[in-house]
Amino acid sequence: MGEVQKRGQAALEFLTTYGWAFLVILVAIAAIAYVGGFDYERYVPDRCNFGGQFSCLSRQFVLAEDHAAFTVRSLSNTDLVITDISYRSFHSESFNSCAPWEVDDVSVSEGEDVIIRCYFNATDVDYFNVRVDQKARVYLRISHRSAQDLTGSLARNSQGEIYANVEALS
Repeated sequence: MGEVQKRGQAALEFLTTYGWAFLVILVAIAAIAYVGGFDYERYVPDRCNFGGQFSCLSRQFVLAEDHAAFTVRSLSNTDLVITDISYRSFHSESFNSCAPWEVDDVSVSEGEDVIIRCYFNATDVDYFNVRVDQKARVYLRISHRSAQDLTGSLARNSQGEIYANVEALS
């Protein structure tokens, strides 16, 4: 009986010693997670990807009270007419129009910069979960046609993604 008791005591001491060590490791991991040590978004670079018709002038977007602003540059070798701009978040499948982003269609020359202002309401801010000084991902769809195409029969869509730090309008 004495030998069984010694083995049981050794097993209990083993579990107690390593149990405390395991608990200390869990507390350390929780502390690192609490202070943002596992926040991978800090290490992911800003990016802005579009099709061949547009490029991003800057990898950022600016948040104001009622709109977000993005800047893109036309890379087309012909003049374009932008007819609509839509946006969506990464967790949605449907695009929402930025209307009224402009009153009329906008003509854009080759190499010209376009400042896109997407107007939204307070529910859209919550929809995007957009906060100043944090990263956000927004997908854009720019509907455009050639300026020579007066009928609009050759309309195209250029889709892009902006993943960048949100800055406050200054």
